[in-house]
Amino acid sequence: MSIKPAVFMLSKFTKYKKGFTRTPTLALRLPAHQRFWCAGLRAKPQLMPKLVRGFTFLETIVAIGILTIALASPLMLASSSIRAAGTARDKFIASYLASEAVEYLKNARDGNVIAGETNWLETIIDKCKIDGSNEGCMVDVTGSGIGASLLKCPQQCGSPIIKIKYEESSGLYQYQSGIDTKFTRIVEVEELVAGQEAKIIVTVSWDSYDLIIQDNIFNWR
Repeated sequence: MSIKPAVFMLSKFTKYKKGFTRTPTLALRLPAHQRFWCAGLRAKPQLMPKLVRGFTFLETIVAIGILTIALASPLMLASSSIRAAGTARDKFIASYLASEAVEYLKNARDGNVIAGETNWLETIIDKCKIDGSNEGCMVDVTGSGIGASLLKCPQQCGSPIIKIKYEESSGLYQYQSGIDTKFTRIVEVEELVAGQEAKIIVTVSWDSYDLIIQDNIFNWR
């Protein structure tokens, strides 16, 4: 008696959960009477594919790719926001450092006028002017007196220019003690009208940025 090769198929009534691709795998699925025939004739049963529930490798790669894209945008936005906040903080500090130098020189001008100095820009113009040998000055507001507070460049400014320090205990920016910051500050003073008007230019530099402010002062006496 000849036996036709048995073809084993999945029941059409088998149910699968939605959202999964049926993945083929090899398994023995023999009805009871066919198992009996194969056992009696010692026939080698045929391996047929059986479908199981799960993800294919391709679906897994696609899912990982979608998840990566979904997470990348928020992370990039957070990173750019942090950088923008840091830049804004630095610009805020630089603007205060520049304004501080201008206000100190105005105060020094007032001191000269009140003291009745012949030159209303006494010491200021000597140390902060721009000419062949002078390149402006640095202003240390913690110095004792105008002479100690104005440091002539390049003689007293160092090369490269000395960075401003921050003293945590006092909360002051200075050059004597504290932690080095990223900021440098150079002040230039030019007398526009002899005995009457002068121009102050303050340049605060850090990283690849420069903040420059200008103000004119007058001899109000």
